[in-house]
Amino acid sequence: MSRVALFAAVIVGLAVAGWHTTVAMQAMFVFRENEPLTSWLALVPTPLLTVIGCIVAVSHRLAGGITVIAGALIAAVAFLVGEGGITEHLTPYLLTFTAPVVVIGVALILLGRPTPIRTTHAT
Repeated sequence: MSRVALFAAVIVGLAVAGWHTTVAMQAMFVFRENEPLTSWLALVPTPLLTVIGCIVAVSHRLAGGITVIAGALIAAVAFLVGEGGITEHLTPYLLTFTAPVVVIGVALILLGRPTPIRTTHAT
């Protein structure tokens, strides 16, 4: 069961990363000259670290999950800083980019936890 869940989490993670890459590529086409670094940091780490984290999670679930969550948090902080304190677009960004990736990262971490050994007690 754990392998099936891991496979599902990795496939969903890669699909979400692909979707985020598509959105990021569309946004990059409307970047102006001298676009702030925060704009790039709000778009690039999420899909990049999601792909890396999912690949790493195949053998090291905890490290993969932390990598995925780190990418989401770096991008969210960069987005917040780039918005200059204006939070009008923050909720849609968090729901679209950050939340799905954090859920995938948490799933990968939970899949890496050792399963308890079930023992039967003789009566």
